[in-house]
Parts: sequence; C-alpha cells; structure tokens
Amino acid sequence: SYLGVTGHWLTAEWELWSELLAFSEIEGSHSGENMGEELYQIIKHFGIIEK
Repeated sequence: SYLGVTGHWLTAEWELWSELLAFSEIEGSHSGENMGEELYQIIKHFGIIEK
C-alpha cells in the first residue's frame, strides 16, 4: 500500500496553502504500527512533530 501525506497551512497573508509532503510505499503488513512509523519519519523529516 501507499501513504500520502499532505500539509495545509496559512501564510502570513492568511492564504491557505496545501502541499503533498510525501508519497511512500509501505512495505510489509499494512498495520497501524507500520503506517504510524512511516508517518513519524515523514513528519520528523519536515520538523513538524510538535505541530
């Protein structure tokens, strides 16, 4: 299966922006644990864990 992660945010001018942050293949079982780990690695890469 694949996991797509989209980010949404407001600019300083209050414009809504959306961007595809990642699209990755989940290897192994499609468990919540595997998907959660992949999501964690993506948000860690972008420095948005605390957002």
